[in-house]
Amino acid sequence: MNTIRILTHEFLPKRGGVAIVASEVAAAASHLGYDVNVYAPFRDESFADSVSYKITEIPNLGTLGWRCRLKTLKLLRTNYTDWQNSIIHLAEPGPILACMYAQILGFLPPAKRVILTLHGSEILRFTRFPHRRFLFQKLLTQVDSIHFLSKACKDLFRAHFSKAENALHVVPGASRSFAPEPTKKNSLNNSSSIVFLTVGRVHPRKGQLAALEALAKLPEDTRNSVEYLVAGPVVDTFYQSKLETFANTHGLNVKFLGEIPEPKLAALYFSADVFIMTSVQYRNSIEGFGLVYLEAAAHELPIIAHKIGGVSEAVREGETAILCSPTNRDALTTAIWDLINDSDMRLKMGRAGSAFAKQFSWHKVASKLYQ
Repeated sequence: MNTIRILTHEFLPKRGGVAIVASEVAAAASHLGYDVNVYAPFRDESFADSVSYKITEIPNLGTLGWRCRLKTLKLLRTNYTDWQNSIIHLAEPGPILACMYAQILGFLPPAKRVILTLHGSEILRFTRFPHRRFLFQKLLTQVDSIHFLSKACKDLFRAHFSKAENALHVVPGASRSFAPEPTKKNSLNNSSSIVFLTVGRVHPRKGQLAALEALAKLPEDTRNSVEYLVAGPVVDTFYQSKLETFANTHGLNVKFLGEIPEPKLAALYFSADVFIMTSVQYRNSIEGFGLVYLEAAAHELPIIAHKIGGVSEAVREGETAILCSPTNRDALTTAIWDLINDSDMRLKMGRAGSAFAKQFSWHKVASKLYQ
């Protein structure tokens, strides 16, 4: 039996796209019959007991900083000989950075295969400094395959680095499975308001401010009929304050819900009418794909988003989502207006989104990566 060792600095219970990819791929690979061991800093005992694969704790804080990299470097050195017949999957930037510097120290494990998953933003980070660019390109010579969640991410990689085309694989992720779910859509929405929902960390790249600015341009009576729910951890308190000030100044009905426990997240999706997440490029960070769009689609929500990065591959423009230019707030307001005033459009796009989301599965991802 092939042993797969997935290394990640971001894992459950910390939520985010990287954590979802690592956990779902691990579960799918385990179901396919692989012996899977995830090395991660955030071990939750109850979660570990509920999954079919092993979780080994890396005693770091789960960041990209040097202290965390050193902990992963120690892990690599300790297991140098034991991992030589394993498939090593570096699932996100933290362990990739550790392996880049492990090359200098001469103890990168001689694995059976090495797989990278690149999410997008790290590609720009690896080009920022010449020494880091050199080390990453050197690491690529020892990598067997690179996994991208979107063609846009692959194209970004191609613009900066070289690797044989047959080693590059675009395999999108999928929606998570939620249970239990409400049996009736909008069963928790007992108000007459049209509920817009964003699920994502409160950070400039997620673009909540763009959504607020577009909502503020609606006629007053329409604006008063809208409730905007923002769910996700606050990782930028200054940006959070900016959002709150804007909402209060313009009389918008906005609720900041914080991070929602996964058992309650499905109910939150079903309580909404429209999903909106207007991601933008922020410094060296981009939306490489956007698993949350598939999640919203799976819960029959029509979607409004910016046409940026890999977002257009996580939706079907014109059928499951309305995509707008990140620089055109008027188009964003028009999209909001159209979905507020056309319940048939909302229903049609929601149903199309549900069908679209079913085309994706984590078993397909694991099969492509490891077979």
